[in-house]
Amino acid sequence: MDSCNEYEYVLPTEFGKLLPRQFSPSRSMPPESCQTLGRNRAIHLRFRELGLPEISRHRLNILRNLGEGTFGTVFVGELEKCGPADRRLVVVKRMLRNASEKDKLDFIEEIRLLSALKDPNVTQVLGVSSEEDPCSVILEFLELGDLCQFLRQKDTTHPTYTEKLSLGDLLFMAGQIASGMKYFESRNIVHRDLAARNCVVGRGLIVKISHFASDMDVYASDYYRLDGKTPFPVRWMAWESIFLGKFSTKSDVWAFGTLFWEMLCYCRHSPYHALTNQDVVANLQRLSIDEEIDFFEYLEKPPNCPRDIYQLLCDTWCRNDEERPTFWEIHCFLSRKNPSFCTELLNRTMPAYMETHAPQYIV
Repeated sequence: MDSCNEYEYVLPTEFGKLLPRQFSPSRSMPPESCQTLGRNRAIHLRFRELGLPEISRHRLNILRNLGEGTFGTVFVGELEKCGPADRRLVVVKRMLRNASEKDKLDFIEEIRLLSALKDPNVTQVLGVSSEEDPCSVILEFLELGDLCQFLRQKDTTHPTYTEKLSLGDLLFMAGQIASGMKYFESRNIVHRDLAARNCVVGRGLIVKISHFASDMDVYASDYYRLDGKTPFPVRWMAWESIFLGKFSTKSDVWAFGTLFWEMLCYCRHSPYHALTNQDVVANLQRLSIDEEIDFFEYLEKPPNCPRDIYQLLCDTWCRNDEERPTFWEIHCFLSRKNPSFCTELLNRTMPAYMETHAPQYIV
């Protein structure tokens, strides 16, 4: 994976000449069938080139369909590990049967990129199922589902309300997301769709960053087609991503601020819920025009949100992306705010961002 300061997640038009495309089809088969067979065999070989564990489809029990995305259909299922009684939840992303040759290669490239991510707060690729068509990738999932649905059930106004989370719980969870994004930042990788729907929760409030919400039908309304093109999560996007096409770790910082805002509001509604998608885009456009900057409308302060935490949110939404905090600084701040955090970090040098914001960020 190439690294650059403003990495754009754009899949290559060609995967590359890694494998020969010469096969010996049966003379009894029509040319079209021979070509299809050859292409399918090449796809299977390229799956094996990934070097990921091969998971038999017989070990997978599909539970429900989450939706259909660009490259395939997404399911939640169970993976049998050592026996029928030993199972774990997984996400199965199955390639579309009628996918084009380019889509198939892009699907494989996406798996290659995801399988390179190794961090405790990022979901892992567990393996592939490529022995039968259509080929699938198996991804880690956690017991309590995605963060958005999880938090809605913790909202006191929700019909299935169980128990409310404390501010410390929310800080603990947000800190894990910041830690995972710190890993992305260290590798100059841009997520481009950071939101509560794209995080999953496990027991003990363990949180991991995922990447398949855009394929889920339940979140289709969170994406808006700009000029009729690719759907974008405009309510979570930085202004420069929409109007300049600029995606960077600092545009992910903007999205993290919106994600944290979601958490503090228990995901009871979408960001800028009173505005239409067009109004949200128009509001962001104000930051691209010097004369209208002062008219930009920030997300409101969540109920019972401490002043310094709301200040952090506003700082992630700075017009100048260079003035936004880094994920290392965000993680450091959230760790300091979490009472259960070890004191080792407290004795370290305060990062420059915290020094310049001392009135708000002193614990």
